Amino acid sequence: HDKPTTKRILHYYGMPTPHFQVFQTPDDKLRHTLHFPLFVKPAHEGTGMGVHNESVVHNERQLRDRVAWTIEAYQQPALVETYIVGRDITCGLVGNGNDVHFFPITEVDFSGYPPDLLPIYGSIQKVELDHLYRNKCPAPLGDKLTREVRCLTHQTFLVTGCRDFARVDFRLDERGRLFILEINALPGITPRSDLTLMAEAEGWTHGDLVRAVLNAGLKRYGML
Repeated sequence: HDKPTTKRILHYYGMPTPHFQVFQTPDDKLRHTLHFPLFVKPAHEGTGMGVHNESVVHNERQLRDRVAWTIEAYQQPALVETYIVGRDITCGLVGNGNDVHFFPITEVDFSGYPPDLLPIYGSIQKVELDHLYRNKCPAPLGDKLTREVRCLTHQTFLVTGCRDFARVDFRLDERGRLFILEINALPGITPRSDLTLMAEAEGWTHGDLVRAVLNAGLKRYGML
């Protein structure tokens, strides 16, 4: 859940991720590499917490107000990054090292949500309107993009030191460029979680997924 550290690691390895800045106070000077619109979210939360329509800011006043709200509401720094207009893609895997299994890539389908909500996968969509969730799995990406998503997912998994299973979120912009948003190092695996739905798309049961995660850990410890 340390999103800024993940971003720093990705930046260090030259991997594609939106430009970003961590705001400790609402008055921090905005870096010259950041251009509006920008996206503001808490630095250390999951399940879309703190992510709403107001997270997309278009000017300095909106930015300062949203950063102030985020810091006050969550008692932590705010992560600000370039807002990438495009498609929400997520890719999950189970395993360790080079011995990993990729699940079908998923694209979030925002058409089922109320039209007043921006196409961002925030807490309202994930929690309050979970029953309206739609996806495209496997995502219609084509072979080349599918390979690129899986390659970047695996690289992100390795450089961030994750283990056993994970899910990486991307934005695919209108020019076909992929941007890594974050890695979920402990993604949900409830019967309704994204990773479960991916596994089910290729014929796995929920139990199959849980066993695969367990077996990955056992194998890592030399117990399998």
